[in-house]
Amino acid sequence: MTKPTRTRARRDVMPDIAPALEPATPEPTARTTAMTIIEAEHLPTVEDFDLAEYDWVPVRRKVRHDGWTVATQQAFIGVLADTGSVTQA
Repeated sequence: MTKPTRTRARRDVMPDIAPALEPATPEPTARTTAMTIIEAEHLPTVEDFDLAEYDWVPVRRKVRHDGWTVATQQAFIGVLADTGSVTQA
């Protein structure tokens, strides 16, 4: 049995909107970079973070046989915090 072929040409979903002539994001310049040196000086450091004060809440998901249980999430976050590697966690 053969697959049916498309008989109608695709129509434009938004025909009243002209395509953009310029890229949506401008090329980065000194003013448009993600972070300036002044902003970088105020970033928190690892020494500023106190794990005892952090209240981690696991994401509740639909129960699956191969899913992320609360215990699995806690173990993953613990190993990730110790190693800093998602692959090892």
